[in-house]
Amino acid sequence: MSEKASENIKAEDWAGEMGERWLAHVDKFEGMIAPVGDALVATANVKPGERILDVGCGAGATTLALARETGPTGRVIGLDISPALTKAATKRAEKAGLSNTSFITGDAGTKTLEKGGYDLLFSRFGVMFFEDPYAAFANLRSGLSDNGRVLFACWASPMMNEWILDVMQCVTRHVEMEPPTPRAPGPFAFAEPDYVEDILTKAGFSDVKVDPWSGTQYIGGKGMRA
Repeated sequence: MSEKASENIKAEDWAGEMGERWLAHVDKFEGMIAPVGDALVATANVKPGERILDVGCGAGATTLALARETGPTGRVIGLDISPALTKAATKRAEKAGLSNTSFITGDAGTKTLEKGGYDLLFSRFGVMFFEDPYAAFANLRSGLSDNGRVLFACWASPMMNEWILDVMQCVTRHVEMEPPTPRAPGPFAFAEPDYVEDILTKAGFSDVKVDPWSGTQYIGGKGMRA
């Protein structure tokens, strides 16, 4: 008997149970990927007054960080397919007193965007789940201003991520696993830089660059909890 090494995780999967599961453990999960989000926000070099779309915003951590960067003259929209997460994100923004941000629920791959309405398309691990990434990024491109830019983080190959590699090696000692389908929707769909560049170029983006990033990731949080 064999099992799949990794189930395909599509955008719509986040609309229900997965989004609710993320919310139930939001502090732990956001803490795990916070270093990537912090680095990505810093790299974005946001200017006051910029209009930003945060794709796959989750519970809004990066959206709020971007809102602080662009200031009261700017605007940040958080977009996520999970109603539970956008509802939670809205409450966080209200609690933080950030009036220059709002959240909408929908699939970024198909949702109609204001043409040229954004100076920055941003995403922390939110763009690898599209059923048709070519069509999805073409749709996202329609919302970008003429001089706008896109910046997102995606996972490299599992072989380059010790946190998942260790888990996979442990599981395969006890369970016969089928190899994952390359490029299938899921966390590692964009593991091939050439594939990512092809998607973006065909969607109408130019000057595409894929820059590696590495850092410490705390799985399950820092230290021990009694």
